[in-house]
Amino acid sequence: MPLRLVVFDFDQTLSAVHVYNSLAGGTEAGLPGPAACSELGQLSRVLELSHHPQLQQQGGFAAACFGGLARVGRLAAMLESLSGAAEQLRDAGVECMICSRGLVGPLQKLLDQLGLLQFFSEVYANIGDTYGQTGYDREVQRAALGEDIRFLGTQQQSQWSSKRQVVEIAIRKRGLSREEVLFVDDQAHEIKSMQGACRSLQVYPPRGIGEGQMSEILRHAQRQPWARPAPRGPTAERRGSSRTAATPSPVASQGSFLAYSTPPGKESKGKWLPALPGRKAPDRGRRALWCCPQ
Repeated sequence: MPLRLVVFDFDQTLSAVHVYNSLAGGTEAGLPGPAACSELGQLSRVLELSHHPQLQQQGGFAAACFGGLARVGRLAAMLESLSGAAEQLRDAGVECMICSRGLVGPLQKLLDQLGLLQFFSEVYANIGDTYGQTGYDREVQRAALGEDIRFLGTQQQSQWSSKRQVVEIAIRKRGLSREEVLFVDDQAHEIKSMQGACRSLQVYPPRGIGEGQMSEILRHAQRQPWARPAPRGPTAERRGSSRTAATPSPVASQGSFLAYSTPPGKESKGKWLPALPGRKAPDRGRRALWCCPQ
């Protein structure tokens, strides 16, 4: 049965690194300080790092977070193929959502900078001071963010207690069967929590969805990869929308500021769930672990 809805995690699933931990001062991230833990503070740091000279050499902070511009292009092509942005697919597009334990503001800003936010119908994450504040957080003024204040999340985006809850509500609202929904995450315990709720795919190792895994997702959605044409203007329309997709400049495809991993003691303790026969897709060291509802 083809997919109708895909729910993506953000950190180390869509992004190649753990963005929240990197901005919060993770020692392995290699980012210049100061550290920020609040939504307002992390959004402010994203804006500051977007102009950092060293990161500009890697295509900018947003591109580095996603593993470089080459990977951003592949990710955009997958999302475009899923969503039905191509003329022949618009009537039967696969809806894409995000459910993350990170913070809405920086997440949405990074996706918008890369022209990827337009592909997601809904974004669920945390807002405000969920994870506390640093000294930097307490000094940030909302007014200093200017128009980017629009990326801060709403109460509706944060009113959930588990990713399974988000998926189950989405299934009921859309009248879907559990076989029509795919959940994609890098954490084993999150994958295990979806057992019996929907199909799932674990991104492993946690360095972002690889090219082979992107092809697997499209195959299970019964989609063919759609090569994106070179942009010819500042605006990209999708399903009648006039939202603008940012066009990254062509620079190095590898982000070098980070090799951030989950801090010691925070690793998932969940056991691997059995993969379906014939559905593993190694991708330069990555494994796709498929599970179906039982």
